Amino acid sequence: MAKIIEVLGSPDAGKTVALRAISERLTKKGISNEFIIETRGKNLFPKSERGTLAYNEKVGAITCKRIYDVLKNSSAEFVLIDKGFVDYIYFVEYYLHNDKCTQEEAERARHLYDYLGLMPDKIIVLTCNPEVAEKRCEDSKGTNTVKVQKSIDSLNLFYEKWTLTPKSWIDTSYMTKEEVVIAIESAIGL
Repeated sequence: MAKIIEVLGSPDAGKTVALRAISERLTKKGISNEFIIETRGKNLFPKSERGTLAYNEKVGAITCKRIYDVLKNSSAEFVLIDKGFVDYIYFVEYYLHNDKCTQEEAERARHLYDYLGLMPDKIIVLTCNPEVAEKRCEDSKGTNTVKVQKSIDSLNLFYEKWTLTPKSWIDTSYMTKEEVVIAIESAIGL
């Protein structure tokens, strides 16, 4: 059975770059793995739906189906997930905490995909100082430092509450790409 590793975190903290590098390193070592990149819902659903629980459920459905299909059809030793099932639950909590849904709606949404058995063996949260994230951003529009700080604050709350899965927190602000990769590998136990 595959060891499921999920990485979530603040914008431009290095999640995708690090996981891609770890996947390549595992492959070079002969360790079978699957890398599931983040589902980018903003390209799939209307802008008017963003920031709602319904939007999160739609993106979550796509993400969870992708993860389930890999787990069902692959014999990989590791499944590396860039923002997956736990990220979905994080956003349910985020919407609840910001009064964008009711307690009842959040409770229903929290358990919407439980039957798929997607709980990771380890979650790793990557964050980056907002000013550093802004400098790292490759997007021509840049990174909004206020948005990044809000993301870090809400991740802190979620991280403190989360008890279901072993977890690690890594601040990548002043780390090189290689250092981030090594820190994640260490957290995974590689």
